Amino acid sequence: MSDISNIDIVSEAPDFSMFGLFMQADIVVKSVIIVLILASLYSWNVIVSKILRMRQLKKLEREFEDIFWSGNSFEDLYETLNFNKSDPKSKIFCAAILEWKKSKSQFDQSSNLNLLKEKYPKIIKEIRGRGLLIGIQLYRDQSKFIKKLLDNKLLTIRAAENVVRILPPLNVKKSELDQALKIIDKVCIKLK
Repeated sequence: MSDISNIDIVSEAPDFSMFGLFMQADIVVKSVIIVLILASLYSWNVIVSKILRMRQLKKLEREFEDIFWSGNSFEDLYETLNFNKSDPKSKIFCAAILEWKKSKSQFDQSSNLNLLKEKYPKIIKEIRGRGLLIGIQLYRDQSKFIKKLLDNKLLTIRAAENVVRILPPLNVKKSELDQALKIIDKVCIKLK
């Protein structure tokens, strides 16, 4: 009888291996373990893909830096970098150049002001400035001119000798610039 009890004890010894413990667990524990394994696989997938993406971005960054510091003009760089839609730096650079081109063509008011200069050569001596920072040099004292502009709701300031400075905000609309040109034209007519 002692032999039988020893055999029963040996045959009933629990299996402490991973698979054995898993198979002996309740269904809730098994489902939790399966969910944790799947979550771990998904997490490692995300980690590995992010590491690969960071390597790719660093490579693209080095390529962008080499092209950017090559010494070419911005227009040439825009044409060169515009094809690469996966590089964030190229996207930002190309978007900035595109906005610059739009603003340059849209708000180049110096040609319109030069037309006013030609129209009123005895009042306007010179148009100065670049972009939206504009100065109108007059032949006479600018005080009356500024006062008339202010009466027509165009705010300007005195600059150098006989210069009226026009400095609109950067978010100015084309229609507002056209309105300002009409006001300047109107004041020039009054002072003629």
